[in-house]
Amino acid sequence: MIGSSVVSAAMFSLRPIKLSLWYNGEDEKGIKILSVPKVRMSAPGDWLMIDLFDDPFEQYDSRMPITSNLSRGENLNMIYAYSIKTSAVYGNKTNPHKPLKLVIDISNAVKTNGFSIMEVARDAAICIRDLFPKSLVVPLVLKDKDKEVEFEPPFDATDKKNPTPAEQALDVNRPVTP
Repeated sequence: MIGSSVVSAAMFSLRPIKLSLWYNGEDEKGIKILSVPKVRMSAPGDWLMIDLFDDPFEQYDSRMPITSNLSRGENLNMIYAYSIKTSAVYGNKTNPHKPLKLVIDISNAVKTNGFSIMEVARDAAICIRDLFPKSLVVPLVLKDKDKEVEFEPPFDATDKKNPTPAEQALDVNRPVTP
């Protein structure tokens, strides 16, 4: 007897999302925000795609030397590599499928490469706002262990010396304890 399984397009959600990816090419090194296809099984709504931002996205080539303090199976997704979590908070009684807020949680973030946690959190905000624009009227917040603050792009990339209001409120430069 031959078993069969039925797969339908409704079981999958495939769409490009922007991710904060680590790039270590010949001429250029750093974080790049690139569109990548992401698949989600049984996604009833787009809001649930928020958890795809902190999914692993890896490359592995044993012939390549280790070029960072990441392992040879280097994680290209900096949001995941830094243990930053993205989520949606629900509880809206009038529209239960629409979140009350989108959250970038840096409370357990760990610096695993040469970029600051705030640089990666800013990239996460840019990626999230690309998929969930501010016009949808769902606030985006940055959360640490003690509090959360509004965290909306665009950020002033040229002003590295002066902390953003979110950085000041969360005191992100204090030593992080695991």
